[in-house]
Parts: sequence; C-alpha cells; structure tokens
Amino acid sequence: MSLSTTYRWVSRPAKWGTCDARYLYRFDMDQEDPPASGPAFVGVLKAAALALLGHQMGESAIEEDEPQAVFLTERAKELERLALRLAHADPNDSSAIGQLRTLAGRHEKDLRRAAAQVRMGGFHHDHRAYLVANKNLLAAAAGGTFEPLTDEQDEWFSLIENLEGTAESDAFEQLVTLQPDLREFEQTVLRAAPELWSSPQDSDDAIVDLVVDGLVRLVGPDAESEEPVIKTKLAYGICRIYLLRKVGVALSD
Repeated sequence: MSLSTTYRWVSRPAKWGTCDARYLYRFDMDQEDPPASGPAFVGVLKAAALALLGHQMGESAIEEDEPQAVFLTERAKELERLALRLAHADPNDSSAIGQLRTLAGRHEKDLRRAAAQVRMGGFHHDHRAYLVANKNLLAAAAGGTFEPLTDEQDEWFSLIENLEGTAESDAFEQLVTLQPDLREFEQTVLRAAPELWSSPQDSDDAIVDLVVDGLVRLVGPDAESEEPVIKTKLAYGICRIYLLRKVGVALSD
C-alpha cells in the first residue's frame, strides 16, 4: 500500500458569513500499489514525504491556540461533532465530559485532536459553544472535571450573541459608535461604487476588494482598536456584509 494525501474544505456555520474555509489534512491508504520503479516510484516517495510532513505539522499543531492544520482520525471527527452538539444543546451539561470519554475510550490523543479542530479559526474566542466544546474535550483528555464558564466569559458571550442577533444595519450602527472611522469608510465605499462597479453585469471584484481590504484595519482581529468587540471576526463580518449589500452586491445568505 502507498500513502497519499487528500484535502477537504472545512467551514463553520455563521450568520454573518465570517467563517474562513481552511485545509484539513486527511491521510488515506491507496488500495493498490503502483509499480515500484521509474517515475511512478519517485511520485510515491514524494507523496509519502508530503503526507509525513503534513502529519507532523498537524500533530505539532494540536497544542496551538488557533491551529492551521490538524491531523484527524475518524474518531477525532466524531468527538468534535459530539462535543459541539452537546455544547450547543446545553453549555452547562456536566455529563458531557463523561460522554466524550466513553466515545474516546483509551484514545486520549483523539480528544486533543478534536479540541484542536474546534479551535481552528479561533471561534472559541467569540462563540460560547466552541469554547465549551474545547474545554470539555481537554478536560476529558486530562482526566479533569467540568468547569462552567466564568461570569466574565458568560457576559462576553452574551454581548456577542446579542450583536449577532441584531439586524445588520443596527449592528453596523452599534459598531460605528465603537469605531467612528467606519462611518467615513462607509461614505468612501458609496462614493467609489459607481466608478468601480458601474453595472450589475460587470465584475464586482473591484468594489469587493475595496471593502474587504479597507475593513481590515478598522474591524476584526487586526484592527487598530482597543475595543474587544471591534476586534472580533463577527464585527468584521457584519461590516463586510452590510457595506456590500448597501452598494448592491448580491450575497448568498
């Protein structure tokens, strides 16, 4: 058998379309061996080397706060799905850790792999269920016990959830009060739109690039702001969708 590497796109559900697609490494075993000679053999060696490198990258990343790649087993995928399902259903369910341990059996590392996968994209910073799922998976891996969110964490997630549940125009106005430069940028986009995108039949790449690039310094993780809400991916997503829809760019819900 020969080792090959395949990739799949992974994205997270989010109202504001703030989730980024990311690569996950998945390692499969081919059913048939190619001839062990000539160029095909060289290709097999290269594929094996790439697979090994991807595996090592994925394994070393599982302790990172926001991993870029995670080596996942089927069990780790099941653990991730279960942890998120339980956290969404009841963030205060103290039995979740026991259920995760039961599914994992003796495979403690799969619990940590699943936790790393939950943290991909940094959603555990802004979404209650992702933080709870991560905490429960790590506790299950370490033999720990359930720890509820602190009052400060609960207050933070309630703030984010309220913003997420607000109509996009009202949410944008709330963000303007925290980042006044958003108002000036909104006017810049409105003035530039007729020239950059004169007809719906034309490509909207130029106006989209203006919005996407211009917002980076104003909202989101790289924003020049001390306001925690402004530095969330949710804030970036709200502003991006609001501005693009305001100039008429069609977006899928």
